[in-house]
Amino acid sequence: MLALYLLRHGESTPVNSVSGDIGRNLTSTGREKLLQLAKLLKRKNINFDHLLVSPAKRTMETKSVLESELGDLDFEIDESLYEGIPRALIDAICRQPKEFKSILLVGHNPGISAVASYFSGDNFISLSPGMMAIIYFNLEDWKMLSANSGTLMEILH
Repeated sequence: MLALYLLRHGESTPVNSVSGDIGRNLTSTGREKLLQLAKLLKRKNINFDHLLVSPAKRTMETKSVLESELGDLDFEIDESLYEGIPRALIDAICRQPKEFKSILLVGHNPGISAVASYFSGDNFISLSPGMMAIIYFNLEDWKMLSANSGTLMEILH
């Protein structure tokens, strides 16, 4: 069994001309909501074998907030996740080695919600900032994932 956790980054500041979109920070509200999510994940004893994260500052800050409760996470920064293009997210997930049984992807909309819908077959998933979709697959290898191959177990926020 494989477990995929799709987390939209926390609430972030508006775009400004100095840092642009990629340099946007989390707001204090965004940090607080993510901290509550991290505490919930810890209480539920949810662990991740690997984390895929966009290079955007707000996704890196999201990772840091999670680590404040969950400890250091094995992660990789994947440039292809930044644009939030669903095919790029799906490809990044399907490239993961089968030794990883649980993966957390921290990314952006509209892609992250579209990927949750694609894998689960639920056409109405819309993740707000700081929301996480949990999808289970009765499969042994990430390469085997396809449309409607997973089951949406829960949405946390």
